[in-house]
Amino acid sequence: MLENTKSEVQPVNVDKQTRIEMALRFLNLLFGAVLERLFGYLWTKQDKATYPFAVSSPDERIAMAKKAIELSDEGKDVYFGINLMNEPPARNTRVKAEFVTLQTATVADIDILGGEHTDSNKYPANIEMAKGFLPFPVSMLVDSGYGLHPYCLYAKPIAITAENRSEVTKRNKKFIDSIRNCAGKYAKAVDSVHDLPRVLRL
Repeated sequence: MLENTKSEVQPVNVDKQTRIEMALRFLNLLFGAVLERLFGYLWTKQDKATYPFAVSSPDERIAMAKKAIELSDEGKDVYFGINLMNEPPARNTRVKAEFVTLQTATVADIDILGGEHTDSNKYPANIEMAKGFLPFPVSMLVDSGYGLHPYCLYAKPIAITAENRSEVTKRNKKFIDSIRNCAGKYAKAVDSVHDLPRVLRL
């Protein structure tokens, strides 16, 4: 993870406790400013299981980090809901846009050639090239394996209501479009992750 574009941590061949600490550090950066009792969740690709957590609680964020690493060690692909809700999601159910009530950051997803990404005409060859797609400084830059996730954290989380839900979604899309414009011929490598119930790999 590249935090504030100054220091890089490579999650390669590290012990379980260190991986938990890295996951917790990430969750604290993303959700540590949330004061209200709001919920995020983990989601696993293989069994479509949902694991909700009250991320406004430091103890719950610790539990979420531990669960993420536990699920990963079971061989599962672990994702998390970027935005938060007033109530925990139903078991084994992805959240719908109308239930999202708070956003702490805007994020993009830049695919890197390799793994499931096999179309060399659409994807950048390496992470250094993908970093060059960013037309502005970001708060965090996460290497998820064959993807690069730039996060712009808000100084104050944004409450999402029925009145501004469409506006927030449009702002997310403009964020991604600006990266796509910088990516040029590799614009398709920047996924459309502007939707409010989006999950990304943790």
